[in-house]
Amino acid sequence: MRCPRDFGMLPILLLLIVVAACAPGKGFAPDVPRQSYIDANLHFTVSYPESWGTSLSPAGVAPYPAHSVVWDIPPSGPRKGLSVIVVSLPRHDIVPRTAPLETLRDIYPNLTLVGRTDETLPAGDAERLDGFTPHDTVRAWSVAGEASSYLLVFTASPEDFSALAERFREIAESFAILE
Repeated sequence: MRCPRDFGMLPILLLLIVVAACAPGKGFAPDVPRQSYIDANLHFTVSYPESWGTSLSPAGVAPYPAHSVVWDIPPSGPRKGLSVIVVSLPRHDIVPRTAPLETLRDIYPNLTLVGRTDETLPAGDAERLDGFTPHDTVRAWSVAGEASSYLLVFTASPEDFSALAERFREIAESFAILE
């Protein structure tokens, strides 16, 4: 008995395997230039896309807490503006579990919280907070260090948020505590 062999599909299958193996993994896409920000006073570093043309906003100016760094990224093309905020919450003895949420509500008084999830980032165990305001979708991660806890806050318009969610995660994963 003869076994028919059809090798016509084999080149296509091999091509699909090669393409899948070469697809970019987690982290910043290699073709996206990025820059790093290091804050020796607040003891952290973070990387973000260079093309965002960020401008640091003054900390301690309402509604931002004094121990924070704020990037306001202006609109670009069809994308509306977005913001990235890193807040350092000094740990005197203990930071209550509610402190990150209270800080988030100080920044966004109209925040409606829709989800809390425990996750692990390279910087350590984190709690992800998801919510929205009348104008923005908000995602934040709270990460505890030895001397401080940190709140990483990302906001964008509801129309832009889903397209930026993975980029926000990449930035959160680049966050490192310098202790």
